[in-house]
Amino acid sequence: MYWDLFMMFISVGLVSFGGGYAVIPVIQKEVAEKGLLTAAEFQQTVALAGMAPGSIATNAATLIGYQSAGYIGAAVSTAGIILPSLVVIVLLSSLFYRMRSN
Repeated sequence: MYWDLFMMFISVGLVSFGGGYAVIPVIQKEVAEKGLLTAAEFQQTVALAGMAPGSIATNAATLIGYQSAGYIGAAVSTAGIILPSLVVIVLLSSLFYRMRSN
């Protein structure tokens, strides 16, 4: 279960261009395919994620992970959605650091 959550949200994180609200339909499609939440539960999750501070996509991933697999599921889902962006930022910052004298 944890691996499925991680892979689902890492794939969402890889295509999450345009901000959190642009990714909500992708998350909905993935959640519906896996049968993790009903449509009403997903709507409630997105509404709650929108009220919490921070990115709505990250908040939604955390809540979906928690509802599906508890605290560990929340941590795994959060890691999956932020890991692609984190890796890109670290790689770009190391490239810019090397090029700082040019």
